[in-house]
Parts: sequence; structure tokens; C-alpha cells
Amino acid sequence: SQFPNMMRSLAVEFSEVASAFEVADDVLRGAYERPLSRYVFPPPAFTDQDRAEAAARLTSTDVAQAALGAAEVGLMRLLSSFGIEPQMTAGHSYGELTALYAAGSLDEPSLYKLSLARGRAILDMCRQEDVAELGQMLAVRADRQSVTEALNGCQDVWLANLNSPRQTVLSGTKASLAEAATKLDEARLAYTPLRVGCAFHSPLMESAREELAKILAETPVEEPVAKVELVQIASADHITFRSETLARSFERDLRPASALDDEGGESVPGLNLAVGDGRQLHSPARCPIRAIQQSDGAVV
Repeated sequence: SQFPNMMRSLAVEFSEVASAFEVADDVLRGAYERPLSRYVFPPPAFTDQDRAEAAARLTSTDVAQAALGAAEVGLMRLLSSFGIEPQMTAGHSYGELTALYAAGSLDEPSLYKLSLARGRAILDMCRQEDVAELGQMLAVRADRQSVTEALNGCQDVWLANLNSPRQTVLSGTKASLAEAATKLDEARLAYTPLRVGCAFHSPLMESAREELAKILAETPVEEPVAKVELVQIASADHITFRSETLARSFERDLRPASALDDEGGESVPGLNLAVGDGRQLHSPARCPIRAIQQSDGAVV
């Protein structure tokens, strides 16, 4: 999830991170009222209202998508400078695009352009269809079955992401999620509203999916570089690229934890690292790891 000043200290300290935002500013010049980096690193805020306005500007879907792309490119460059390279790339929701970049299948300018197009597809859908709201999302600290049982009878609420065996994310309209929150309280299931601009991975995104599929079909995507295996979490298939699958993740639930396991149920070998400004995705990165064999034979 994006928030103002995410990765500011890294951007100040490491040119690898700062350069990603510089490239994004250049590629997307003229797309926004100000350079993309100014949404991520706004002027100092001295009041709660100033802070809320800065967060709202960054949360706008067309801005947030590209901002996350630049942040993730910066982190990947930084890791590479430390000699850390991936053996497999996996994408969660929007992260499927950055997974393509990390695998060498998508170049940096194309990543930023697709990020902008992905966000604007949603905004265009709202303008064309006069959609009153984009919906919201809730992260529930419980397994799928517990959440489903608690929400029995709720309308216009969908299971969006199964981030881990202990975290289930919901999408829905604001009114329906308010009702869902009441039922979750009654079931004593803890939840947190997500800082997102719409109800991703739900039927509310149908029209945006169709528009994005057209854009993706026109985007050149290369085969992954050697020793990198690309996994699309929307389907959990080990594949190179399918534009329709990427677009379909707009409106269907995702299962990032299961995609990190192979077909036989064993974890992807190696060490899974969760890197970022925050801990939102630490659980799905950690859960599939059953054991790591060390050189001395110890298992952790």
C-alpha cells in the first residue's frame, strides 16, 4: 500500500532508488499536474488536513499504480547492487506487472506506461458509466472459511485476495463493507481498511478489465531472462505472459500464497524475502516457506 514519503530515506541515501523515480517522472511527463515523485515525496505537511490531502492525491488509482511501480523498481535495483538476484519472480495484483519487469520481460518505460494505463482504465470506467463509487477493501485477519461463515447473507461483498492462510481480503461497495464490518465485529474477527482507490479483484472492475486487456495486447513482452521463472498469481500458472490473465486479475480473487508453492505442494526452494516500506505482504511471503536447509544441515 502506498503512502506519502514511502522510501524517502532510501531515495536520499541510494541513487538506485532515486533514479527510478527520476525515470518515472521523465516517462510520465505531462500525465499529471505535477511530477509523479512530488506525489510520493510531497512538501512538508504541518496540519492533519495537509497530510490527509497528500495521502488522497497519492491514493488516486492512476497515481498510485505508477508510484508503486517506481518504488518497486528502485528496490529491485538496490537489491541488485547488493548482489541479490531473483531465481523466480511472482506478482500479486498490480505486482504482476513489476514481476514482468523483474523477470526481464518488460522494460522500465513500458512498466510505467502500463501502470498509468491500468489506473486510468478504472477512472475512465467511472466516467463512462457514471459509477457513483469505486468501492473499498478490508483485510481480515482470519482464514477464508471463518470469513465466509461470518459474512453469511452479505450482498455485494467478494473475496478478493487470499494473501495467506491467516489473511483474507474483501472487496465491495462502501455500504456492503460497512455491513460486513458489523458482522466481522460480531464474529470477533479483526480487520483493517486498506488504503486503495477502489474494490480491486471484484466484479465492479469488469469494464476496466476489458480496456486493460486491449492495452496489454499491444504491449511488447519478451521471454524472461535466463534462470528466472515467471509466475502469474492470477492463475498460479508457471508461464511467460498472457495479457488476458493479467487483465482478469482486476475482477477475480487472487491467491498469492498458493502461487508460491509448486504443483506438488512443496515450497519454491530458496529464501523468500519481503522487502519494502511496510509489512503488508510479509505474511504471504513467509507462510509458504516450510523449511530452509542450511549448508551445515540445520533446518530453520
